[in-house]
Amino acid sequence: MLYYGKMPILKEVELRFYISKKEISKILKIFNEYDAVEVYEEDSYFCLSKYICKEYNTSKKTPYILRLRKSNKGYFFTFKRFTKNKTGWIEEECKIDNIKSIKKILQNIGYKMFLSIKKKRRFFSYDNILINLDYIEKLGCFLEFEIHSNDISIAKKKMMNIAKNIFNINIKNKIEIGYVQLMEKYLQGDKLNDN
Repeated sequence: MLYYGKMPILKEVELRFYISKKEISKILKIFNEYDAVEVYEEDSYFCLSKYICKEYNTSKKTPYILRLRKSNKGYFFTFKRFTKNKTGWIEEECKIDNIKSIKKILQNIGYKMFLSIKKKRRFFSYDNILINLDYIEKLGCFLEFEIHSNDISIAKKKMMNIAKNIFNINIKNKIEIGYVQLMEKYLQGDKLNDN
């Protein structure tokens, strides 16, 4: 367990599945039953220049990333780094007023934007789990589960049960990497099927 001062630091644990075109209407019906909210998000990812692979403009094994998010809910600045065993994220986020100034500050201290992801998201909360239906420009549709927990294995089991029991998801479509890594693979020529 990680601690900051005397309080444990909760890890963000994610589980996501690729959703084929023929599954989307079934998933949308469930989201409508739970009065899901829709947002549009445009994320810009930054890391130190030394971690950027010039050939594809993607990150090389950076220990952490910084994200600027523009959405219809406002502007957000986020720090993200993997846990030691790379099964979850340590994440800190704050709302900001001036995204352009933060971008300039990052550039002036040696950070460079290496990736942009545009996303249309529908979401609702169920049993302390944030459930997202994401359409990622260039990548397709994904069902994503997010929970903050100290026990990664229990969190993943809980999310997997919801995926099976509520959404009847084909577990074979589980994606083991995040949207940043998926987009980097896409930019390098690796495409998902059935976009």
